[in-house]
Amino acid sequence: MDVLVNNAGIQNWMEIGSESFYVRAKDEIAINAEAPLHLIDLFSQLPSMRTIINVSSGLAFVPLVNVPVYCATKAFLHSLTKSLREQLRGRNIEMIEVIPPALNTDLGGKGIHDAYPPVRAFIEAIFPQLEAGHEEVTFGFSEQMAASGQVFDPAFKRMNQLS
Repeated sequence: MDVLVNNAGIQNWMEIGSESFYVRAKDEIAINAEAPLHLIDLFSQLPSMRTIINVSSGLAFVPLVNVPVYCATKAFLHSLTKSLREQLRGRNIEMIEVIPPALNTDLGGKGIHDAYPPVRAFIEAIFPQLEAGHEEVTFGFSEQMAASGQVFDPAFKRMNQLS
């Protein structure tokens, strides 16, 4: 095995203080943050591992208040990917972050995302970026969100003494 794709995730619309908030939040953290972290740790030890792809979200950069834990887990995944990319570079393991915007799926509930772009358009847009070797792969609205994060790249490089 030489590629790991962390794409599983759940999105719960929830409000702090609601009866099930904490239980649902724990489940979301386990699936969206802990599971990818565990898989990265396990699979990065394989001598054959060459590529790890984490699917985050444009909501990692600008949160939607109705899905606070989802946004936080995707911000976690974004930050983790950025840091591990540098740690794993010397072991010839590339870390790629795929940053989708809202797409026409049932994530979060049926019908919520019907007005957004189809998954097919997203796939057609990201494969050329993957082939070109981009470390952050974006589409539509997420492209703008990820670009805003690049403002901090010089600070990231300076803090971590990267050239």
